[in-house]
Amino acid sequence: MGSNVAASAPSSARIGRRLGALEFLAVCDVVLSETAAAADVVLPVTQWAEETGTMTNLEGRVLLRRQAVPPPPGVRTDLEVIAALAGRLGAPGHWPAEPEVVFAELRRASSGGPADYAGISYRRIAAEDGVFWPCPAPEHPGTPRMFLDRFATPDGRARFLPVRHRPAAEEPDAEYPVYLTTGRVLQHYQSGAQTRRISQLREAQPQPLVEVHPDLAEACQLATGDRVRVISRRGAAEGLVRITETIRPDTVFMPFHWAGPHAANLVTNPALDPVSKMPEFKVCAVRLEPVPPEPVRPQTEPAAEGHAAAAGLAGQSAASTRSWWCVMAGWPERSCLATPGRPARSPSCSTGRRRCRPTGPRCCWGGAAPPQPTRSRRRGFPGTPPFASATA
Repeated sequence: MGSNVAASAPSSARIGRRLGALEFLAVCDVVLSETAAAADVVLPVTQWAEETGTMTNLEGRVLLRRQAVPPPPGVRTDLEVIAALAGRLGAPGHWPAEPEVVFAELRRASSGGPADYAGISYRRIAAEDGVFWPCPAPEHPGTPRMFLDRFATPDGRARFLPVRHRPAAEEPDAEYPVYLTTGRVLQHYQSGAQTRRISQLREAQPQPLVEVHPDLAEACQLATGDRVRVISRRGAAEGLVRITETIRPDTVFMPFHWAGPHAANLVTNPALDPVSKMPEFKVCAVRLEPVPPEPVRPQTEPAAEGHAAAAGLAGQSAASTRSWWCVMAGWPERSCLATPGRPARSPSCSTGRRRCRPTGPRCCWGGAAPPQPTRSRRRGFPGTPPFASATA
């Protein structure tokens, strides 16, 4: 739900293979991300401004978000999707879709724990412009600053632990002599599934720049603007060279907001920190290879911005787009989006829909002709969605 692991996980080709081995994959998202493109069914869900709920920010303040705009027809909240699926699967218990009711359950479940929400309510959040957790009771003022009087230890006193240096899981060697570190650029966010769809941001930063020190660039015979392939033991990613003295001569930098052949996470190391279990995104051993010059096709993204339901088959031109809508029994049309290349299943089609198979939920495609399959998870994960290199 809302997670683009096919692009954001280290050694992402491995993640793609595991997704491709699944018997069934359903994804809930607001756009057709790389992970959603590999799914059997995509359920379009609301964006943050289209639903009411709470958010806890990094200072521990619980904030109330009110719905600002209505979602498109047929687009549901995460809670509505979970509740509907639970009902259809016969899950025991009560599965409410009202956010305030679910928040009340969180208050009960967290009571007495380190992150105690028991004393926080929608009414109180609105009246006080947010409440800081932990807040164990309605009369408690909240905790704007943690650990003023004691730490979260049995005696309330802090613990100092020695820290010893541990080298990276993968150090440079003769075959892979350079460190790669990854990070962000101003124009894009996380895996880029949303920001790469915004034309102004895409034009400002259409593909990743690989930052290289002048000494390393000279040794590798690279110049600013050259295409370079960054290669590790796990895979390779391409970008354009940017020569800068702000990086070490033994290190290159590459942002991680892209997918397909530009995906830095094809290269990164899935080794885990022994304590936090976080992957070692920030350092691995690589080598650089110049890419022979050729006409560069601009990376383009879907012009539509917003829900998967509204985007159709992202990245294809308007003339070739064929939207596959899966209409679950009892749900209105456009309730979910089936992935291109998947069988459309239906005992019957609604007006204007045709060519549907005779089994399963009511799924049809719209348009004059069926879409050409762009991938098949049965043959393995493609790695590159249609919008990674398609021409607008």
